[in-house]
Amino acid sequence: MNYSDGLSNYKKELDEYRERTDRDAAHNRIVARRLENKKRTKCHHCDQMTEIKVKEPTLWESHEEMVKGSL
Repeated sequence: MNYSDGLSNYKKELDEYRERTDRDAAHNRIVARRLENKKRTKCHHCDQMTEIKVKEPTLWESHEEMVKGSL
């Protein structure tokens, strides 16, 4: 009986971990897209999207943005 309870708990924890991992991966894709969009702007002369130079965020800044997004 204890063995089956242990397996059930393990499966539950594994499912929760998988959900967190999937959610984190989706969040990381959103953050990456936001950062990519910040690197382009519309030119006033030709109406084309052009790259602009921006300071790349540090790992710490990226982490802070992820934490803010999860609150």
